[in-house]
Amino acid sequence: MSRAPLVIRALLAGPFIHGGWAQVGGADALAHQAEPIAEALNASAGPTAQALLGREVTGRDLVLLNGGAMMVGGAALVTGVGVRCAAGGLILSLLPTTAQGHAFWKEEGAKRSQKLQGALTNGALVAGLALLALRGSRRRR
Repeated sequence: MSRAPLVIRALLAGPFIHGGWAQVGGADALAHQAEPIAEALNASAGPTAQALLGREVTGRDLVLLNGGAMMVGGAALVTGVGVRCAAGGLILSLLPTTAQGHAFWKEEGAKRSQKLQGALTNGALVAGLALLALRGSRRRR
């Protein structure tokens, strides 16, 4: 039995487990980047969010949620449990992460290049996850 699928899933999972851990541990420092999304969420779904949490959603809440989702999705990839669902969830977690964290179109010079590299890396991760989601966890007989 080939170990290639396990290695591929583990390599794809690594950035999510590591990145999710960093987000959870650095949620206070990263919260300001998620504040615009939190404000938009509170404006559109404020009463629902307040009913669920008892308060408005903060940028810190979103960073913690995203980091946790990345770690859980990465762990699911490594273990092979719910691979398609995990890949789809990780793709969804990359969308706001890339839009807020790698907004290269708002930058100039070296900072623009750095943000563009992050956005391209996330795009490559999305492509790998999409291939994995389309392949699923089918086993050869």
